[in-house]
Amino acid sequence: MSNENVKDMSMNDNTWEANIAKVQAFLKEYKTVLAGNEEAQESVNIIKSQIKRGAKHPNRRKKFWHAIRVEGGDLEDLFEEEQIKWPVQKGKQSSLPANVQESLSQITVAAHEAYVNFWNDNAIVQSTSIVSDRNKELGGSSYTTAEDYADARVLAIKQRFTKHYTNNQRWNGEFNIEDFNIAPPTVEAESDESSQ
Repeated sequence: MSNENVKDMSMNDNTWEANIAKVQAFLKEYKTVLAGNEEAQESVNIIKSQIKRGAKHPNRRKKFWHAIRVEGGDLEDLFEEEQIKWPVQKGKQSSLPANVQESLSQITVAAHEAYVNFWNDNAIVQSTSIVSDRNKELGGSSYTTAEDYADARVLAIKQRFTKHYTNNQRWNGEFNIEDFNIAPPTVEAESDESSQ
């Protein structure tokens, strides 16, 4: 097998440590609940062993991370009635640094509450806000609840700030409500947008 066909299973230290920190915080928070269930303890042991293996073998971390995610999802399913929340979302994980992910989380939580209140307090918003035409199934239809409206607005904010951080470095990834700063677009970026 040539080196071109070998799948890269490595994960850099920053990504690994950010991922593992979430898992370790989860294990600590739910330690007592997990300890009372034999099946959960088996999953916890697997998770801990995969963490150790990943620390020793950076070139195989994606494999270990996958095993951790599978076991963690099983824990969440096992304790569904107790509302245990596995901290790792399904699907592709963010490649953003942990501090930027935390800032985006803070922004979206605060904005979501504000948008729910805005919707609930303003009949005009309820009457005139419609789903974007980019949504092929619901585009042009009205939002039915404050939660749906807030979810859509928050998704747009998250996408915009991620773009400002990753694509054009207009945002430094820090969130401070008192001193929040987004750099204006460069002249080149303005002319690109106006030509579209």
